[in-house]
Amino acid sequence: MLPALSRLSLTTDARADSGVSESLQAERDAMLAAVAKHGYALYHASYNLKNDSMVVLAAVAQNGTALQFASANLKNDREVVMAAVTQDGLALQYASSNLKNDRDIVLAAVRQNGYALQFVPANLRNDSEVVLAAVTHKGTALRYASYNLQNDREVVLAAVKQNGLALMHAPANIQNDRDIVLAAVKQHGPALAYASPDLQNDREFVLAAVKQDGRALQFAPANLRNNREVVLAAVVQYAHAIHFASPNLKNDRGVVLAAVAQDGYALAHASANLRDDRDFVMAAVAQKGYALKYASANLKKDREVVMAAVRQDGVAFQFASANLQNDREVVLAAATATENPRFAFIKTLLPELAKEIDTLLRSDAMFEALEAFTKGSTTTYDADAVTAQCERLEKLVDAVIRLQISVDRMPDGVEKQNLNSAVETLQMRLGDQKRNPCYKHEFEQDHVAAPDRRAKRMRIEAALAKLHTFSRRP
Repeated sequence: MLPALSRLSLTTDARADSGVSESLQAERDAMLAAVAKHGYALYHASYNLKNDSMVVLAAVAQNGTALQFASANLKNDREVVMAAVTQDGLALQYASSNLKNDRDIVLAAVRQNGYALQFVPANLRNDSEVVLAAVTHKGTALRYASYNLQNDREVVLAAVKQNGLALMHAPANIQNDRDIVLAAVKQHGPALAYASPDLQNDREFVLAAVKQDGRALQFAPANLRNNREVVLAAVVQYAHAIHFASPNLKNDRGVVLAAVAQDGYALAHASANLRDDRDFVMAAVAQKGYALKYASANLKKDREVVMAAVRQDGVAFQFASANLQNDREVVLAAATATENPRFAFIKTLLPELAKEIDTLLRSDAMFEALEAFTKGSTTTYDADAVTAQCERLEKLVDAVIRLQISVDRMPDGVEKQNLNSAVETLQMRLGDQKRNPCYKHEFEQDHVAAPDRRAKRMRIEAALAKLHTFSRRP
């Protein structure tokens, strides 16, 4: 009898052990499948699975920085850490101190992401091979190199060839090195900002910089911003570099014409004389009709100039003089400028605008405010958060109104009717006082408002009132 009972007990225990084993295996298989898709799923693993090398290897192979969720034991496992930094060099930050000193692992990390150099111990930040590997991948990783290697010409040259802005992390003597600075500004013109004053005054260097990126003109000294050849090279590369030119060259017809020929909006930086020059403004509005905004008041009354502007961009109509806004031919030209991208993108803009409005109105802060107002309380919601949301809605109100104006100018047809319906839906959404807490919020805040908040409240209130009036226009 006893042997039989013993055999029965053993069989029962074996079945129980088998059940536990099968359960654990199922859990392991499920976690392996999860981390293979999303390495960060390791965060939800049990301690035992975070200490399972196969599970952790699968996780870091998918996302190296999942190493942060591994056990301390596996953060010190060379195979696991090597796999992690090979996938994402920044995973080095989660390795054990011991493996952060492993030169092979460090090299693998900085080759994958140069910024991993910031997690390297001091002795290896002074290793030229390690630092060269880092700056070759990310030039600005030079900031994490030892001072000794920041003074190394070979290292700095490699860094600025990858990213000219690495020059900012070089010491003063290197920032005065002609070869290094020239390589930096040829790679990224605005690196001129970090050149020594002597080299910033060197015409050769400034020309090289502005030819690469016209915006580098802002870092040139006054005398070179008054140099016609330098400024012309800058505006040819980037039209709005005219903004950084001397007042004298902003009045130079040839220089500014080179800018507006590329981008009519560059008219904004021209001198008052040129903004009143008819031929000059015609060239600008023919390229970008919206540039009419920057024309002189006198030319905004010029029918031919305005017609050229609205034919290119119907939205330029808003900048025409009051008389020309009542001119039937001008209005028709603006309304039929359907080839203008502003009209073409209305269909794309509307759903994006609707999504943003809904996101704001359905945010936790707005919902809590509505709840508070419904219950007659003003103390159970985050007033500052709602003020920020309402300020954003103020801008969206203006965007909706501008869209409505644009749609109104479109030729009649089914497309216009559909867009009108969509815009009106947005207006109703914003104007619904039961769903938009901004109306009540701004009223409740008035008695406790500081001057800056009161000013914000008045702007928001004005925008909402404008929408209310506009949506009920004849």
